[in-house]
Amino acid sequence: MPFPSQSLNFCMPLSLLLPPVMVIFFWKKQGYKLRSLEKEMLKIIGKGILVVFLAALMLGSAAGDQKLSKEHKKWLEEEVVYIITEQEKEEFLELESDAEREEFIRKFWQKRDPTPGTPENEYQIEHYYRIKTAIRNFKERGRAGWKTDRGKVYIMFGPPHEVENKAGSDANLDPDWRRDFKQGTDIFIWKYNVPANPFLAEHPELTFQRSPSGRYLLSGVSISDLPPEAAFYRRSIPEDELKKALGQQQQEALAEMSAAEQALQELITSGTTKSEIGLELSVNYFPAQPPSCYLPLTLLIDNKDLSFTEVEEHHRAELSVFGKVLQKEEGQEPKEVQRFSLPWQIDYTEEEYAQSGDKTDMCSLGFPLLPGSYDLYLGVWEKGGDRLTTLARELEVPDFHRGDKLFISSVIFARNMNSLDTVHPGLEKVTRNIIMGMLEIEITPENIFQRSDEPTLFFYIGGASLNSDTQKRDIQIEYGLTKGEEFIGKYPPQKYDVPAIAQPFPLAKFPPDDYTMEIKISDLVSGQEIVTSVSFKVM
Repeated sequence: MPFPSQSLNFCMPLSLLLPPVMVIFFWKKQGYKLRSLEKEMLKIIGKGILVVFLAALMLGSAAGDQKLSKEHKKWLEEEVVYIITEQEKEEFLELESDAEREEFIRKFWQKRDPTPGTPENEYQIEHYYRIKTAIRNFKERGRAGWKTDRGKVYIMFGPPHEVENKAGSDANLDPDWRRDFKQGTDIFIWKYNVPANPFLAEHPELTFQRSPSGRYLLSGVSISDLPPEAAFYRRSIPEDELKKALGQQQQEALAEMSAAEQALQELITSGTTKSEIGLELSVNYFPAQPPSCYLPLTLLIDNKDLSFTEVEEHHRAELSVFGKVLQKEEGQEPKEVQRFSLPWQIDYTEEEYAQSGDKTDMCSLGFPLLPGSYDLYLGVWEKGGDRLTTLARELEVPDFHRGDKLFISSVIFARNMNSLDTVHPGLEKVTRNIIMGMLEIEITPENIFQRSDEPTLFFYIGGASLNSDTQKRDIQIEYGLTKGEEFIGKYPPQKYDVPAIAQPFPLAKFPPDDYTMEIKISDLVSGQEIVTSVSFKVM
């Protein structure tokens, strides 16, 4: 029987509990080659019992490439420089791709929209109108109007309710207050009546004093102390310009989103799917914070259906993953409980691109759901080629927290498992690998491995009873192996007392073929048993 003799004596149970999360590795060194994660943990804590504290089943990401395109640099440093918060700026600079930055910009304006749910964004229109007004009216001795103190205040707060002029030739002032600096006035006081704005409530009058150089500088308050959070929407754009801008913005929004939104709506209402890109979906189920279940979704896409463009010595495909989850309850209308629209960028070097034509690429995203019945409607839209695919999947989310019935989560055949330094912020981006808490799980499309690989079976056992004497679980797991249609044997039973299992299976002695691993779990305390299986291929 082609099993590595020592693999069956090695066990590495991984207890992934909920917050506060403790992960315990029981390590027995019996000639087994340790993975990089195990080695790193051994360096930190030493041989024996390894203890690592993790966060809950939330998503995490690491900082990415800081290089910005000319357009994104202009957006950050000129267009929204006065209204973007420090936290938003840091998040924007940490993004890894232009697709993610475009999605950030969309959400940046979306959360400032005074009328969400409509195609128009009045705040965005007003903001760019204020920039144009500042450029036109507040230029000072070669300094662009939007860079001056009055330009900044105008962009943030709009026109003042009242203007007071002091000193200088007041009698000769132009009646248009926006051009009065040309007439020699020394001081302007802009008065605002916005008690709901904390900053303007404290500083209802902002004074600009003419300097010897001819520039009007904000006095009494440092221009750098104006908080971006104080910027607010108040319409100043004329009616005719507003209508023109609204029409243009609405057309752009409808043109960009109509294809994907319409396809998703057709899928929901009539079951009509689009199949312009080869796409496969797999869904896994793991216990999350009670009473929720966490669902990692994995998408597998055919590269031959994508359009790649050359970008900075790479070949790139720009995609968007979008979808909705509707909860089904008997006698009630389906209720939307999740919605997402996430950028997905695929990059290849020249060498990788030359070999990518008949290959697939993959991404993962995930979210928690309560136990129950749902319909998932999902699509992938190629931004460059305007092609899209939609699909529907029924979701039966199990109750992993009943406590009285033995269960097993989905079984993942992981190529590698690594610990992360940070916690993923949520449904904000897709990732290459599955991420649960600070645990990153690298999987292989369709569970295809080489003989040199040493994958790990990862799964979670729940509902096991505690031994009354030891107050520990007493779980026995038997692994049986089938090659093709031939059953070729079982591994000796393994004992565990923790609920999350990470069992290595080196493949060096496995001849190339299709295999199925049967997993039989026995709760030796309650007598309950459960059986599941996972298939894989060795090349």
